[in-house]
Amino acid sequence: MKKIRINANAKINLFLEVGARRADGYHDIESVMQSVTLCDTVTVCAGEEVPEGIRLECGGLYTDERNIAYRAAALFFAESGSEPRADIVIEKRIPIAAGLAGGSTDGAAVLYALNAIYDGVLDDKKLHALAARLGADVPFCLDGGTALARGIGERLTPCAPMPDCHILIAKRGEGVLTPEAYREIDRTREGDDAFLPRRAYRMLAALRSGDLDRVGARLYNAFGALSYAETLGANAIADICRSHGGYALLSGSGPSVFALFADEKDAAAAEVSVRAVYPDATVCLCRPARKMTMDII
Repeated sequence: MKKIRINANAKINLFLEVGARRADGYHDIESVMQSVTLCDTVTVCAGEEVPEGIRLECGGLYTDERNIAYRAAALFFAESGSEPRADIVIEKRIPIAAGLAGGSTDGAAVLYALNAIYDGVLDDKKLHALAARLGADVPFCLDGGTALARGIGERLTPCAPMPDCHILIAKRGEGVLTPEAYREIDRTREGDDAFLPRRAYRMLAALRSGDLDRVGARLYNAFGALSYAETLGANAIADICRSHGGYALLSGSGPSVFALFADEKDAAAAEVSVRAVYPDATVCLCRPARKMTMDII
């Protein structure tokens, strides 16, 4: 029996453009994704001494096929040919339905841990193929760091790391269902034959410069123009962060907002202000992250 504990990092989108809807129902995207130190703790115990079956504890969330972490374990065992024997415990810190890949990073952590426990039975290519079957953000969460994502998010190219900074993340409201967010994007573009998707070249150049001000100036998210960014308070939270010197943007399909600060005191002041205006908001401070960290227990 082996036990592995992983800090499964959340992600933010420094750049996110959404293309046209494809024939298979998905949308092509172009995104620059960044891991942050806000994380869930995923503990996986597996092996012959573990009772048969998959058991999941996840902070009151679903513990069956409706949970991506459970599906990740089931898919791993099916593809590896190993008998399903795993106990998984997830300590949730990442807000759910928030545009921060909280579920995706848990699924990636389960894949990563099980493959380590079973001595790398799946090579990197197969592991990433399984990740893509679980969800568009899961392949990135396996790798972490800073990456350009294309396709539906599965085509990844590492890029220059984000400059170190202080990051505020705030979420207010019940959350946004990603499929509905994409449907709203489609509705807003109906009849717009002149639409041309933006490209991430300028953000990539800003990252190569290592200059936080240049990165902040190139932040972009197509979902930020949608109506719920206003009704859920995301735009107002972003304005509060900007008033304290931060560069702020919606993350993913929202409703979470992140803001980048060079100075820790400015980030802390913004946190106080957001909590004062929105006492119901979930707010945290974190930093850029490189990779998931793993401990063998």
